[in-house]
Amino acid sequence: MATVIDPEKLEEAERLLNVPLPIVPQEISALSESPDAWPDHLRDLDAALDMLLEAQLFSIRLRSPPPLWTKVGNEAVRQYYEEHPDHPMADDDHARNRRRAAYKLMFWASVAPGAFTPKRTDALCDCLFDCDASVRHDVLRAVAFLGTASAAAALSELLEREPEAESIRVMATVIQNRVKP
Repeated sequence: MATVIDPEKLEEAERLLNVPLPIVPQEISALSESPDAWPDHLRDLDAALDMLLEAQLFSIRLRSPPPLWTKVGNEAVRQYYEEHPDHPMADDDHARNRRRAAYKLMFWASVAPGAFTPKRTDALCDCLFDCDASVRHDVLRAVAFLGTASAAAALSELLEREPEAESIRVMATVIQNRVKP
C-alpha cells in the first residue's frame, strides 16, 4: 500500500539531495591521486560495503529494526540492546564504524560514481535495508548520487518495508522518481 506523502516534504527532500556534502573524509579526498593509488581506495570501498553487509541477518527485509529513540526514548533503546547483545548496533563502536562506512559510501558515490560496478551497486542496494536508519539514510544519498535505474526495484521494496522513518520514505520517493527506468 502506497503512502501519500506531503508535496512540501517531497520538495524539501529534493532540495536536501541537491546540497553538496560538507565534509569529505581524508581517505576519499585522496581520490585525486594518480590512478596507481586507486586499488587501495577500491579495497576501502569494498571493506565499507562488506562491513554493512555483515549485518544482513538484521536487515529490515528479515526482521523489525530496533526501536527509534525518538519514539520510545533512550532508556527503552538501551534496554533493547541489553536484551539483544548480538545486534550490530548493541556495540557503540561497531555501530559508529558502520555509520562511518555508510558515510564513506555516500562520498564515494558523490566523487567517484564510476567506482560502483554493477556488483558494487547491487551490494549498495542491499545496504538500503540496513537495521540502522542513519545507515539507510546515507546509503539512500549514495544511490541518489549514482542515479542508476538498476536501483528502482530496491527503492520500491524499501518504500514497502521502511518501518518508521518518514524522512527515509520521502527521500526514497524522490530518488525513485529520479531513477525510473
